[in-house]
Amino acid sequence: MVLRFIKKATSKKRLMDELLYEIALQELESGTYRYGIWSEALAKSSGNESLARSLYIRYRVRSLRDESTQREVIEKSNKEPDLLEEELHFKSNEAAFEYACRFGKSNIEKGHPLPALVVRKPNNQNKATIKVASMNGGFFIEQHLLEDQHNDITEGSLVLWRPIACGDRESHKEELWAGSIDAELYPSYHIKEGWKIRAHY
Repeated sequence: MVLRFIKKATSKKRLMDELLYEIALQELESGTYRYGIWSEALAKSSGNESLARSLYIRYRVRSLRDESTQREVIEKSNKEPDLLEEELHFKSNEAAFEYACRFGKSNIEKGHPLPALVVRKPNNQNKATIKVASMNGGFFIEQHLLEDQHNDITEGSLVLWRPIACGDRESHKEELWAGSIDAELYPSYHIKEGWKIRAHY
């Protein structure tokens, strides 16, 4: 029984690795690669583009593993849906935020909460700068904090921001929305239940 489990886990890992390498190669071929990783690959290869391509694939596969993007692998490949774990755990709030930007529902709708990252701690006026998840990598707004949030929410916190109203009804520019922080989040996402709440406000 144990041997069968080990064989099954090993075969799933091999399949997952195959899909990760396929994604990395497709990114290179389509020109949609991650610039930060490509720059690292170029630097390590002393500008040798052929070697840089090889290094990019290796580094990108490492990145995909780190970001716990099993969901991306399944959606892109349409293979082995049983590989998808129901809960994704991220190494940091930043990694969780990046996942939200790339794979979460990030269009602004009144009352529909979105993950956000606190990028500047609260100032004397009880305001903090937050970066709200969006498909273009996030947008910045100044957010007023309630009294009980001031001590709990710090720079780097992952929070749940709820849009309430837009200052410009015609353009609906992202940065003109006003909202509230409803909760602090763990860097953990459940496929069916959503983001795991650390504290409600």
